[in-house]
Amino acid sequence: MTKEHITMSHKEIDRLEMIQAVANKHLRQAEAAQRRGVERAPGQAPGSPLS
Repeated sequence: MTKEHITMSHKEIDRLEMIQAVANKHLRQAEAAQRRGVERAPGQAPGSPLS
């Protein structure tokens, strides 16, 4: 079996780790969004999924 290499920037690795933390329920989606600097759309209810 041939091994393949994937190249990622530090920013991409950080983002992937944050997505994994949310998927594994170690981090809430809202906390991840706040760390990434993402805000809710105007009129979007608190607690609703981020787009």
